[in-house]
Amino acid sequence: MPIKQFLFMVILLICAASSMAQDENISVYETVMAYYGKKFNVIKFSSKRTLNQAYFQDPLRMELHVRDTLNDDWTAFLKSIDTSKVMTGPINTEFVKKHSNVTGGYVRDVLFSPVIYSENSRMAVCGVYTFRRGAGHGENIILLEKKKRKWIVRKVYFISIS
Repeated sequence: MPIKQFLFMVILLICAASSMAQDENISVYETVMAYYGKKFNVIKFSSKRTLNQAYFQDPLRMELHVRDTLNDDWTAFLKSIDTSKVMTGPINTEFVKKHSNVTGGYVRDVLFSPVIYSENSRMAVCGVYTFRRGAGHGENIILLEKKKRKWIVRKVYFISIS
């Protein structure tokens, strides 16, 4: 196989993998938005703001906020998260357009973190920062599990609220 064809195939595979990751991120973001059931305008880039305030290395410290404990798989996954290696960037343009310029009623802005997936891609973590100018904010870490090819919210940790 000539080198040009090989490089072209490698580039196609990278693009396809990137597209699949974007689709999976959108699926997680849609699940989170449906969980909240509120009107949001999505900010067009991701941020590590909320992720940096979570205690991933000490999940038991996060457990103090809820009554439901995590199993060993979740604990190992959370402990493996290193937020210094998480890359931020733009969120899918079509998703942002779909969830922008929302009006009427109590509309808040939402800033998502990048989604962090477990090695087996069955668990995910997403940070969510919601705010309304002049009306306070809320920060949550959302734990999601994939069941029958669909993401569901497993647990919500409240990081801060004002």
